Amino acid sequence: MNKMTQAALAAFVLGACATGVYAGENDKRTPERAPVGCGVDCKDKIDIVLNVEPHCDIDVTTPTLTLQDKAGGDTKTGSFKVGANALFKINLTTANGEKLKFANNEIPVSIVTKRGGTVIPLNATTGGQPFTLGGWTKYDVTAKVGEVGINKPVGTYKEELRIAVSF
Repeated sequence: MNKMTQAALAAFVLGACATGVYAGENDKRTPERAPVGCGVDCKDKIDIVLNVEPHCDIDVTTPTLTLQDKAGGDTKTGSFKVGANALFKINLTTANGEKLKFANNEIPVSIVTKRGGTVIPLNATTGGQPFTLGGWTKYDVTAKVGEVGINKPVGTYKEELRIAVSF
């Protein structure tokens, strides 16, 4: 016999022997669950499970509050909403520590956030925020600045309210 035929025959014989050894392996496994014994009427069940993890969404309904430099200062209000499926925590911070900034210039700005009549403090995590399944919890934001006039150079001064929600 040539070498190719010998190799093919050896592979076939070894494969057939291995198949014979492993053919009964499935019969030796222990079933995860014993079969339900029944007679004429057989019934059983399959459990179907879904684990729903905490989830939240933020909807900023007023993405920009544009204040004006006018006599007596200016106040603008806006809002954002949080949708969640569990009690959540909210953390509000600002980019510049409640200061409108332009280059090296700063103008103080007051930023107050409320849920209903409850003030949500800046730079603190406030837990136990309520949720409504399929609904939203509304937060109102008020930004207030005093009159600037000739006290600061011309420019667009900016601050940012950062909203973080966690469980």
